[in-house]
Amino acid sequence: MPALAIPAAVAGAAAVVTGLGYAFARRVVGTRSRLRAKVIEISEHDVVLAATPKTLHPGRFGLWTPTDHLLVGDVTCHDERRKRVTRSILARNPVPEDSSRNIWEGDVFHSPEAIGPASDVSFPGPDGTHLPAWRIGPSAERWAIHIHGIRANRINALRTVPALVEAGYTSLVVSYRGDNEGPRMNRDAATLGLTEWKDIEAAIAYARSNGATKIVLIGWSMGASLALLAAEHAADRALVSAAVLISPALEWRQTITRSATRMGLPLPSACSALAQFFLSRRPFSDLVGLSRPIDFRVLDWTRPERIRIPTLIIHSPETARSLSRYRTKWQRPTRRRSRCTSRLRRTTRGNITSRPRNSPKQSLSGWLGGSAPALTSNSVCIRAGAGGP
Repeated sequence: MPALAIPAAVAGAAAVVTGLGYAFARRVVGTRSRLRAKVIEISEHDVVLAATPKTLHPGRFGLWTPTDHLLVGDVTCHDERRKRVTRSILARNPVPEDSSRNIWEGDVFHSPEAIGPASDVSFPGPDGTHLPAWRIGPSAERWAIHIHGIRANRINALRTVPALVEAGYTSLVVSYRGDNEGPRMNRDAATLGLTEWKDIEAAIAYARSNGATKIVLIGWSMGASLALLAAEHAADRALVSAAVLISPALEWRQTITRSATRMGLPLPSACSALAQFFLSRRPFSDLVGLSRPIDFRVLDWTRPERIRIPTLIIHSPETARSLSRYRTKWQRPTRRRSRCTSRLRRTTRGNITSRPRNSPKQSLSGWLGGSAPALTSNSVCIRAGAGGP
């Protein structure tokens, strides 16, 4: 090989990895794309899809077709040769026609009315624009604020509402800036909670003005970051009595690295490091589309004593086991050991896998109806969960 060819090859490889890092950074904070499924056939009782890890995953899911929302149940047939999966259809509801759909999500409810009587409300956000929300359940002093994740909307957060309604809470399912329902952002990229949490502060203020004296914040995915930041900084944070986090990113740098590996990117550690560089420094963050650089230290809840309110974390069995190493960091020394702390110790000794496949509703109902009233401020529970309500 000519002497000049080696540096050229190295420079070319570096350019490719840098380009991948930039594209990956755009993907991390992008707010538009949703998971699409290849639908092969829909019959009265079944749907046939291209087999992927998502469409093969156990549990109940929602499939938004151009004309219907399908509540999809168990796998009934997996044709490995043809790479197809057949799943049962549990319910079908017509929706306004949209030819761009065939979206595979955890949206097991097609509207808030599928749960019970709901009202459309709104409240002013920090910039004066109004944020739409759904209010569901009885009028009570205990409220729950449900916060969806990135590349989702309020429908996606409805899964935790039934457990709270049954427990007597008023539920507020909120939107926030950049989610296609709340105010539009100047840039088409999420700041992973660093600015969006202020809309949750506005939701807490709305709940307080309507009689709330205790509030549970329930965050899905990136919504967990909004919940935790609001619990730390909101003007009415004293009303926040607990948090429930479903599939949270408790340390975004680690989450980005795992995502690069899961996506099969070449040199995933290098792509992750470059993506974090683009996201955290100007002018590169401007190129990615961010309104401000990401400070990943602010988004790190694995630091000692960072979580200061009773918190239930619902995650996959594998991730839940990995989170157990932060247990001693989250819990401040105390003479009183809450029931939740005791259960966490049993969980982290290996019992997570002995109680997998609890749906978020089951885990949440057990927590609310069991030891939640006895939790102390340094209690963190980890539960392994699965899809479906």
